[in-house]
Amino acid sequence: MKTLITMLSLLLALTASARVIATDTTYRCPQADGSVEYSDRACEDGQGEVVELPAVNTFEGRPAPQRTARDEQAADPAGPDQADEAPAFAGYARFEITDPTQDKIYWNVGGNIGVSISISPRLQAGHGINLYLDGQPVNSRPETSTSFQLTEVWPVTHSVRAEVVVIDGGRVVATTPDIQFQVRQRRVN
Repeated sequence: MKTLITMLSLLLALTASARVIATDTTYRCPQADGSVEYSDRACEDGQGEVVELPAVNTFEGRPAPQRTARDEQAADPAGPDQADEAPAFAGYARFEITDPTQDKIYWNVGGNIGVSISISPRLQAGHGINLYLDGQPVNSRPETSTSFQLTEVWPVTHSVRAEVVVIDGGRVVATTPDIQFQVRQRRVN
């Protein structure tokens, strides 16, 4: 019923707009507050003027090319029986921590460190990223984000690494090497 009402409303709107488009005369009607209204009817106070509108731009589209059996086979060499199957995932060509870099030193960061990860191709559906700081998991479940914010990272040498895992099951798909970095705090005497 809701669809029927929507369709009837759409049909009514199209009919009304077609009637306005088909109107030959458009009137410009200045209002008392200084605004201007345009209408297909003459102004109520008779002060309006007829506006000549330019012709509407139109074009003729080209018909879609017809596909042949040869085109279909070229588009899907596996054949129609295997057309619905997704291609097998070949793995990640690039998966690395881009920040922090190896042996980076952070000064006076108040315990907050951002971690950025680069992955190519993009993270696949059903995969997530686990991040580890000093061998301990940072997140409680795999994330789909490639940016992490570490807190309470105190002045010592740390290591960070990441893993791509299958979210359902936890199988590790890819791992970054450990990245060593240092957090230092300047002393005030």
